[in-house]
Amino acid sequence: MKQQSPRTKFYIALAAVVGGLLALVGVFSFLLLDQIFPLSGDFASAQRDILISESKIDYLKKVIEPGVERSDADLKVVQSAFYSLSFDDARKAILFVESTGKANNVSAKVTLPPSGTSQTVSAQASGKFSDIIKFIRALENGERLVRIGSISLQGSGGDMSASLTFFLQTL
Repeated sequence: MKQQSPRTKFYIALAAVVGGLLALVGVFSFLLLDQIFPLSGDFASAQRDILISESKIDYLKKVIEPGVERSDADLKVVQSAFYSLSFDDARKAILFVESTGKANNVSAKVTLPPSGTSQTVSAQASGKFSDIIKFIRALENGERLVRIGSISLQGSGGDMSASLTFFLQTL
């Protein structure tokens, strides 16, 4: 076999290195154009979507959260308008009837208080006709929900007496 000159060996090695570099540039170009650029576009789009979503979430937190807190407070106000069939609420109902009577110049007395099983209340009231009407309106428009079941009025002249049956509205 014939010995190659160092110059020939150099050119062969140079050609091999240049060929290898061209192959690497081709593989890199293929990967860059076919794989990396499309995926980087998808990544950038996903980042924009995440930023938009985060800003929407922040906006909703600012707008909706106070509304939820207000709704919770409103729900507590609505719940407080109803009675529960407990001893404490029964006592409050009796005090409400009697204090409403006093506030309207009517002598009011509960004859059948609510119990743990019944939400029916019976009361007797006496006073002027106009005061009894104010008393009944005050019962209906009080801070707690009641439904008047029956009213019976008796009397003549200025003094009247009334028998009332009403129902405490419970949840």
